[in-house]
Amino acid sequence: MPLVRHSLHFRIDISKKISRKAETFVSYVGVLLRFRWVFYRVEC
Repeated sequence: MPLVRHSLHFRIDISKKISRKAETFVSYVGVLLRFRWVFYRVEC
């Protein structure tokens, strides 16, 4: 069943890309939160 195997591999590839994007997004949000925290500390 080569077709099923191919679709499974395709799904794994997509999930890897999505997880990589999610990791980038999470790190970006973390940096933003840290900047906001520093900004609040400076303001007070």
